[in-house]
Amino acid sequence: CPRLKFIQFMERTSDYEQLLFLYKAEGKGFSLEQYCINNEINYRTFDRWYRNQHERVRAVQVSK
Repeated sequence: CPRLKFIQFMERTSDYEQLLFLYKAEGKGFSLEQYCINNEINYRTFDRWYRNQHERVRAVQVSK
């Protein structure tokens, strides 16, 4: 598997989404933190983005 290399990681939502997708596809045997380190991505910034994105998602009960 070719390693992910972000030449200019702009810290946009689309960049983080791509990183998460590639981690799920290629990151077997690595923690997410280690995957970020190996690809020269700041894990703390990614973690903050991930938590912010998932705070917005709320379970909603839909009645029929």
